[in-house]
Amino acid sequence: MKVAIALLFAAAATAAMRPAPAPRCRLEVTNVDREAVKRDVFNNGVNINYDAGGNVQMRCRAQEVYLRADTVSAISGEYVRMYGHVAYRDTSYRLTADSMVYNIRLERLEARGHVYTYDKTSGSTLVGPYVDYYRQVKGVNDSARVEALQRPTVRYFSRATPIDTVRQRPLIVTGDRLRGFGQSRLWGDGSVTIERDSVHGAGDSLAFERAKVSVGHLYGRPATLRRVGADSFAVFGRTIRVTLDDDRLRELRSFMTARVVRGGSDIAADTIHLAFASDKLSLTLAWARDSGAKLRSNGYDVRGDSLAVETPGEQLREVRVFKRGIIQNPRDSSAFVPAKVVGDTVRPDSTRNTLWGNRIVARFGQVDSVGTLVTRLRGLQAFGQARSLFARTVTKDGKVTPSINYTRADTIVIVMKSGDSTGVASVQAFGHVDGTQLETASLRRPADTTKAGRGVKP
Repeated sequence: MKVAIALLFAAAATAAMRPAPAPRCRLEVTNVDREAVKRDVFNNGVNINYDAGGNVQMRCRAQEVYLRADTVSAISGEYVRMYGHVAYRDTSYRLTADSMVYNIRLERLEARGHVYTYDKTSGSTLVGPYVDYYRQVKGVNDSARVEALQRPTVRYFSRATPIDTVRQRPLIVTGDRLRGFGQSRLWGDGSVTIERDSVHGAGDSLAFERAKVSVGHLYGRPATLRRVGADSFAVFGRTIRVTLDDDRLRELRSFMTARVVRGGSDIAADTIHLAFASDKLSLTLAWARDSGAKLRSNGYDVRGDSLAVETPGEQLREVRVFKRGIIQNPRDSSAFVPAKVVGDTVRPDSTRNTLWGNRIVARFGQVDSVGTLVTRLRGLQAFGQARSLFARTVTKDGKVTPSINYTRADTIVIVMKSGDSTGVASVQAFGHVDGTQLETASLRRPADTTKAGRGVKP
């Protein structure tokens, strides 16, 4: 026997300020195995207590909304309590749980126990012990939304077609509290983690806006984002912004005490921007207002107000430094270091080859080294108040002595030796050139082929 349960309408505010409320769901029982008990508390047809057991099935009249449970208890027309194998489904979502309370006034389903939530549109899921689902009802809830506590887990799938293999690679989000699952926005609080394939992130909180170009923010002290594997990197910062284009990584931005570690490179700055092409890092930008951006890569130290590192196909091609630029080469372990005698307070000579300039460009190339492609510095250019300091060792008559060259100019151009070599082929200086050469012994000096007054070639 079908038994209808009349439910309350939403309370209306002043008609001039709010639209008239739409009717809420009017539940009707479509199946019950055991005799139901009905008690009219106020006998006015609205405040009804209703109890039923045994495969109880209900639906919202004239809507595609269905509920099922082993036992149902409706209290005063305000709450419907469901226990045992509880299931809810509408045109957008499907929920299952150990128990569920339907709050009529708020149009809210409170699912508890082993809760499983499924978004029919995207195929995304949410699993957790404590989930509240707000139904979309005109005048009550503008849109459907989900709030979950006690470390729920969301699996977001791509918006691609079901046969697309990308759908098998979900974005997994976990946090103490998640809000907005299934909608265009998701918020998370409390030790939030995100994972997808080889990418792992963690922060104090998360904000995620889902669209064709999706944007997510991780907040923390610091937040972290790591990619593991052959192309691994780690990003740190108070705020990390992730941009996905059709669910593929397009760019990363790190703000406030930002840092990126990748292979033998370490970048620190106020803001760091990583751009990707086909999931490979293609460009890195870094800038800092006070102390300057800093890059350390395979022994090279680079510093400037801002840096740009081009790595198409994740192969280093060019480094550009702007304002107060400095590039120092790796320390030469074979460089001459005078012996320190007992009582000597002078530190051993540790001079490093250094280039200064308002703008510096360093170009790199890939060369074969014993059957393996390696990256080699191919040339350096410094523009604007350029300076260079180069040290080398000189051997004469069996003695090894140091030699130091210091040059100032408007522009300095350094060309490295070709092939699998790290040596300097030539140094040229242009415009307002001066400098000094310090040495105790010299090798034969090569001929000067530059035009008089135009440059200096050691």
